[in-house]
Order: sequence, then C-alpha cells, then structure tokens
Amino acid sequence: FALADHQYRLGADILRRGDFEAYGQYRIPGRGWITGEHVRIGGGTSKYLEVQVADGTSVRTGMSAFQRVFTRSNPTTLSGRVKAEGPVLIRFQLQRRRVGTPLAEALASGPLRIVGELRVGEAGWHRFSLEFDQPRVGTESVRLLIDIEDRLGHPDGVLVRFDDLSWVEWQTPWLDGEASHHATHVQFRPIP
Repeated sequence: FALADHQYRLGADILRRGDFEAYGQYRIPGRGWITGEHVRIGGGTSKYLEVQVADGTSVRTGMSAFQRVFTRSNPTTLSGRVKAEGPVLIRFQLQRRRVGTPLAEALASGPLRIVGELRVGEAGWHRFSLEFDQPRVGTESVRLLIDIEDRLGHPDGVLVRFDDLSWVEWQTPWLDGEASHHATHVQFRPIP
C-alpha cells in the first residue's frame, strides 16, 4: 500500500510477556500468568499458553498480577493467535483494581468488564484482534483475564492454545506524515 494514502498511530505493548518463550529459562517459571491443573505453558522451543477444558466447564487464566502502567481512557488493541481442537467460547475480560482496594480483595473480586469474545473451533491457528478503551477513573491498576468454555461438553476435553499475545496501548491519535515518536507497535489505516 502507499504510505501517502494511510494514517498511522503508535503504541506500546503493556503486556510484555505474551510470547511465552522465556518461560522456564534459568529454571525460573514465568510469574506473569495464572497456571494450574488445567493451564500450563507448553511447547518445545516455541512455547505457548495451553488450556484444557472439558465437559461443558469453564477454565480461567490470564495475568496473575495487575498492571499499574497504563494511561486512562487510551484506546488499546488486544491481539494474538489461538488454536482450539474443538468448539469453545473465549471471553476476554479486563479486571480493575479500584483506588484504595487491598490487593487480595481486588484479585478475588475486582470489577470485570468483557472486552471481547471469540468462538473458535476450526483447525489451525487463528489471529484475533479486539479494540477497547482503558478505564477512565477510579482505577489503580488493571489485568487481563481469559475464560475458556467448552460449548459442547466434550468428555475428553478440548485443548486450546494461545501465543503471541499483545496488549497495545495506543499513545498517539491517528496521524499523517512522518513518524517522530518512539513505540513498540505501529498500526496503519487508509485515510478516511
């Protein structure tokens, strides 16, 4: 495409750990993701987040800690790749830690807002991209939670994998002309 016919915006990835490749290096497990009986970091040299869900149940994973570094009301894009071995519903939620709320209380019952849903079931890896704004007021920190639900009640379960997750907070509006900012991500669109 011709750059003269496009606008751009610049952003930074506030997730910083969505490719899972460093998990287990130096015998240190990744501390950024909720893992457990049904959730693990799998794969050989190319790692991914793996979730096993079965019998019409739901499994939750996501960030184990809140992220303090974000700009209120900024537009963001959550993107990545997902692969499921059967039909599942994936719900992405933003959990807020209100100002002054103790950490344990916020982790257990902080307000949740659904920022996107996917229905996946076809073979192979699929790219996804979800747009939403950061909270406006009364929020000290945020984290991303992912709920995966087996829609058909598979007795043997459904294996779901996530990779290359990014949570880009856009730091500029849509711009024309040459880039003059520092960023980890750039997005283009045709001039409306």
